[in-house]
Amino acid sequence: MTRSFSRIPIFNGALLFYSFVFLLQCSKLNGKQTTTHDGGTVSGNYIIQFTENGNQKDDSAQFNEFYMELERQRINTVSRFNMSSTVFTATSLRFLAPVKSEDILGLRDIEGIWPVSANSKERGVVRRIGLNNDSLRKRTASFDKTGVRKLHDAGITGKGVKVAIIDTGLDYTHPALGGQVGIGHKVEYVRNIFDPKMHKPDHFLRQELDPGGHGTHVAGIIAAHDEHIGLLGVAYEATLRLYRVGGRNVDDDISDDSIILAANQAYDDRADVICLTIGSVNGWGNNAVAVALSRIASKGVFVSVSLGNSGENGLFSIDDVAAAEHVISVGASAADNYFTWGAVVADGKETRTIIPINNMRYRVWTLPPTRLFTVSPNPHGDFHACSPLDNQLDLSNYVVLLRIGTCGVSQQLTNIMARGAKGALFYNNDKPYTLPRRAEVDKFPIPCAMTIADVGERLMGRLNEKKELQIHLFQGKYTGPSTANSKNGGLMYMKSSWGPSNDFRIKPEIVAPGADILSTYPVSKGSYTTLSGTSMAAPFIAGVAALYISQHGKLRSGDDVIRLNNRIITSGRPISWFDGQKVDSSRYAPVAQAGGGYIDAWQVVNGQTSISPGKIELGTPASFTPLAGDKVQLHKVTIRNNGAARVKYDIKHVPDYGKQKRLQMSPPESTPAIAADLKIQPSQFVLGPQESITLELRFKLPRAGGIDHLAPIYSGRVHVIQNQQKDDALAIPYLGILWNIDEISTLGKDSRFINLRTNQDIKENDSFSMERTDRPAVHLWLVLGSPEIKVHLVKPKWAQWKSQPNYGSDNYVGRVPVTNKWIPRSMGDFFTVEPNIWATKSSNLEAKEIPSGDYKLVVSVLKPTGNRDNSAHWDIMVSPVFTINYKSQKENLAPEIEYDDDDEYQDMITF
Repeated sequence: MTRSFSRIPIFNGALLFYSFVFLLQCSKLNGKQTTTHDGGTVSGNYIIQFTENGNQKDDSAQFNEFYMELERQRINTVSRFNMSSTVFTATSLRFLAPVKSEDILGLRDIEGIWPVSANSKERGVVRRIGLNNDSLRKRTASFDKTGVRKLHDAGITGKGVKVAIIDTGLDYTHPALGGQVGIGHKVEYVRNIFDPKMHKPDHFLRQELDPGGHGTHVAGIIAAHDEHIGLLGVAYEATLRLYRVGGRNVDDDISDDSIILAANQAYDDRADVICLTIGSVNGWGNNAVAVALSRIASKGVFVSVSLGNSGENGLFSIDDVAAAEHVISVGASAADNYFTWGAVVADGKETRTIIPINNMRYRVWTLPPTRLFTVSPNPHGDFHACSPLDNQLDLSNYVVLLRIGTCGVSQQLTNIMARGAKGALFYNNDKPYTLPRRAEVDKFPIPCAMTIADVGERLMGRLNEKKELQIHLFQGKYTGPSTANSKNGGLMYMKSSWGPSNDFRIKPEIVAPGADILSTYPVSKGSYTTLSGTSMAAPFIAGVAALYISQHGKLRSGDDVIRLNNRIITSGRPISWFDGQKVDSSRYAPVAQAGGGYIDAWQVVNGQTSISPGKIELGTPASFTPLAGDKVQLHKVTIRNNGAARVKYDIKHVPDYGKQKRLQMSPPESTPAIAADLKIQPSQFVLGPQESITLELRFKLPRAGGIDHLAPIYSGRVHVIQNQQKDDALAIPYLGILWNIDEISTLGKDSRFINLRTNQDIKENDSFSMERTDRPAVHLWLVLGSPEIKVHLVKPKWAQWKSQPNYGSDNYVGRVPVTNKWIPRSMGDFFTVEPNIWATKSSNLEAKEIPSGDYKLVVSVLKPTGNRDNSAHWDIMVSPVFTINYKSQKENLAPEIEYDDDDEYQDMITF
């Protein structure tokens, strides 16, 4: 069925009802990709949230009243589905023609409007691993470091706690996950959440329990239990509930409204913990999913979310959901051990040795015992098949041993295959152990594997001694020994995103193991694999929360959640600074990267000291008070001894000196030392059992230069040392910003107005017919995220900016509609505006013609935490004067457009 509609004009002017309709496209500009700010809005679809007063009504009646009111106002929509809950009630719909946001917000019981965004689950590197011996009992090395093993030994295993996972699916047939589904089993149930793309409940094929494997891997980190191979989840006796979102295909994006529907259902099902590892890079905690999860947490449900995997983009690169209030956002560290499968090496005389190797390719392969050969006598040398080999060399009966990193892997494989090699065994160089990109390897048909440096060097030494070695390469028969990660174990995973949030709140709050994590995988895909990402760290913290709840009882309120959040944050242990190459143990990963630090589960569950608040956010200099020539800020922190013995406390300030990232630089670089001056009163004291004390922390604003190109974020931790046990110190992270809002510029120097016809900067008096590409465009490079962007059309004599312009005045023509709130800073992409001017006619609005003539575009960008009513808090960019010169009046009028019910359209709401 089709319907015919005219586009409703949505300019805010009282007389001029013309609109710049944005064509959101991707193109290349000066080597940078240009795209819209969100990169993933589900076109034309919106979430409408009802107020809490509205929530007290009967939901069905409330939804009916809302849609009847839309009909009375002739606002045409198609309902997607309703999200009914006692905590977050909303409807998801598609507008069939443009409408102003204020027209919707002005309706009764409406609290918020968001465009529906498409989110991606994190994709890790898949490595299949065969498991059938006891050598993986050592695989949980991180359990020792985090205190999880100690809790297990004390009988604290998460029993009775209900953990909700919102993800792609879960293979409940996996033996380590119970093998069955239903009440009384480890996996209690799997709910398929409504799939809006299909306009009906999504009935998945039974054999597609988890097409991507992501949810099964997350579930195993929380609650896997297989004593034979030593694979245990953090809370291995917890009960799992899976709320499946997304479509049938592995790469389907996941809409906001389906995630909210899942979260609401988990809350109504009385989940104790929710784990979500789906999001989009944004840095603002104001989207619908973030608001819904924040409300759920405030009602007494612990929520753990992944931070994001955009660490290469520097500061302010976290996901939108990770920026939500009241939830714990989790960064990732590298695993303490590598978990591998094995290859057998024998020389015919000595006992066979199983060496650890990783498959460098996804597909399964085997190779019978084959002689090992080296093309270089020097284990550290550069000649490892980086040049063509001697034409007389015959490698048809050999696996070639090669050092990685001396040149490209593809080059090495090309050269050994030219001489007929049967396979390749690479060994690591002196850099952190990282497998090459699969794209470099998969085009070669021979088996390829990789081992650690010392194993490769020992094999090289035996070959140089003229030992005849045979290697049996295969996948899935033997498990290799758990190998200590001596390069970066326990250090920050370099892809883990950097905070803080765009409004300068501490994110992440905590770090957990997340890189090279072995866990369950769908049985049809090999049963076990290692994945990397903050998606693997968030379920670890969800498991820790389950351990706490199993010991201390169900959380009953938002205050209970805050207390648990505080315990998690302050448990963090310092993480030595790591730049991807070298470790500096004299300095720590800063708060913007590591939050409170590396999780200590024992302190979370059984530590006798509690601290409130768990973090201190200092904000900008405007939040400091002038005092004797300085600017100071006072914070009060309560410390309580919950134990049965007296405790002596020492309070120490440990600043993060100088290890901050440049805004758009990777890898991290050192900057001059920036630290706050902190006075602590008292700094030493003794508390008896059940006693507490309130400390005064007086921060003095630091002074630092160079804010033009550096991110002047200063941070550190206040260490709470108990009975002089420095290794068991708790820590309160703090973070502040040296910018005042009126001192910074959000617009980067690459921002400009573009003539789309020539792809050059707009020049004075350029003329546009407004047909196809013959129009102006705006490419914005945002140094920082912005709460709001406005684009205006003005006459050439316009000269004065006001935060709330006078629409319809002599020189102000009107505002361009655009989905323009909560925009992240630029990370390789421009925020792009490509307008086309349409004059429209409508039954309820009289169209006025914008005549041909001279105009300018004005872009106004609100600074982070800026006041919309303060003109100084907006950055302004004004185009040269250009001319609109229509070829004909007919071409200036918008045509009648037929909209099909299944079509989706962009930017239907003007904010």
